[in-house]
Amino acid sequence: MFSDVEAHGCAPLHQENQNQIIMKKIIATIAIAIMFLGVQAQDNPPHPNGDANPTLPGSGNSPVGGGAPIAGGIGILLALGAAYGSKKFYQKTKTANKTE
Repeated sequence: MFSDVEAHGCAPLHQENQNQIIMKKIIATIAIAIMFLGVQAQDNPPHPNGDANPTLPGSGNSPVGGGAPIAGGIGILLALGAAYGSKKFYQKTKTANKTE
């Protein structure tokens, strides 16, 4: 039975399936090895405070905002909040006086 197949130079069917399975395993192993080697080849990110040019904002030991003061901005926000609150209070007391 197999002598005819071997005479024609073809491998038996189960041998072809085994070869395919082995090739798939080899390809999967190589793909996984390449993925792990790609992860290992990456360099570590630079330290956030270890920049070579410390004069730029966000580099060296200065904060990301460049050390800009925020006190003026907070004062403006507080003033706007007080104006909005007083407007709402005025509108509420105005409508309350109309209903009386």
